Amino acid sequence: MKTIITHGGKAHFDDFAAVALILACNPADDFEICRRDPTPEDMENPEIWVVDIGRQHCPEKKKFDHHQYQGGECAFVLVARHFGIWDGLNTEMPQMAFKSVMDTRGPQIAAAYIGLQAKDLINMLSPLETAVLADFGASATPEPGLPRAIGNYWLKAAADLKQRLEDIRLIAVVEPLGDEYGYMLVLDEVCCCDSMFGVSAFKAEWEAANPGKIITVSVTPEKARISGDVPGKNVYRFDDFPLIDFSRLKGMPGVKFTHKSGFLAIINAGISLRTVIDTAKIGASGRIKENPLFLTRPASIAASA
Repeated sequence: MKTIITHGGKAHFDDFAAVALILACNPADDFEICRRDPTPEDMENPEIWVVDIGRQHCPEKKKFDHHQYQGGECAFVLVARHFGIWDGLNTEMPQMAFKSVMDTRGPQIAAAYIGLQAKDLINMLSPLETAVLADFGASATPEPGLPRAIGNYWLKAAADLKQRLEDIRLIAVVEPLGDEYGYMLVLDEVCCCDSMFGVSAFKAEWEAANPGKIITVSVTPEKARISGDVPGKNVYRFDDFPLIDFSRLKGMPGVKFTHKSGFLAIINAGISLRTVIDTAKIGASGRIKENPLFLTRPASIAASA
């Protein structure tokens, strides 16, 4: 039986995540989790993991704290770097970087990091995260089952991202939408796009390789929701791009679903993507014809159609 020690009192995302990653990265080992202050003997024992407490960062001795530093990275990031999984983890789940900033720098800087004000962060608290942390913090020796399961999911997500990105590179088709509308990314295999972070990672990579060009729309296969359902395609608008509004597809033949905010629609596989995109386009002037399914198109696009 191996031991992980973290601080007592109220549990936080940092200590829970550090414990979860250690458990996931050591699948063959049984662990006891102890929420208490470490003894001097614990701090010298290289077989005892001590995370988010102890004021030491010494991977050789399995000690991962950050409180001896001002700022820097929190304990779970130090653990992730130790196991060589931080880059994949942070790309697959970019919320992780925000969590680190929140833990080490506080709400003012964390809010600025994501373009918000500190008062807005209350709206980002997850009821699920709150419940998980409350359960973890309720015992001096919490059971390792739940943190291990969550760590396993994170680990798999980080490992899978590299493969998904390689798969996406092989099948991705990037098509111009004309003038100010940017480019459309089309993927035809579900396995490559079961995570929007994989798609977003490809988007960032492609845009870095094509300066001045942006991907504004993605088209990915829909997963069947019920047995016998014929999957269609998801058409998605990145970053609330202002000249594409998929809510304008509502009522159009072959359109299965439109989100009222306009960022997403689900269409039948056989419908023409050109028709879908041209219908969703908003001209630079924002003018629409009487039929809201057919928008006024800039002359330069009409000429090139």
